[in-house]
Amino acid sequence: MIGEPVDEAGPWDEETRAIHQDAPEFVEQSTESELLVTGIKVVDLLAPYAKGGKIGLFGGAGVGKTVLIMELINNIAKAHGGYRYLPVSANARARATIFIGKW
Repeated sequence: MIGEPVDEAGPWDEETRAIHQDAPEFVEQSTESELLVTGIKVVDLLAPYAKGGKIGLFGGAGVGKTVLIMELINNIAKAHGGYRYLPVSANARARATIFIGKW
């Protein structure tokens, strides 16, 4: 974690890691690929996501990107009891809308 918390909730009591660290050795990396079950049938069937991977969601205005992200966050939080989400958006309104989470 970089910087100091600004929400006055105190320090985090979770494990932290440095941003700059050596990559794990090749033999330490897992070769198994596991699918992330999102609970959204069309996503799980047509474009499944890899667990632990990165997801890029691109589309024009008004096609439902924010709605899809909100559903993903909701379903994953219910299935796993919490989540972390890093919003990266060119649109400040969308960032403010989806920057929620159980930290």
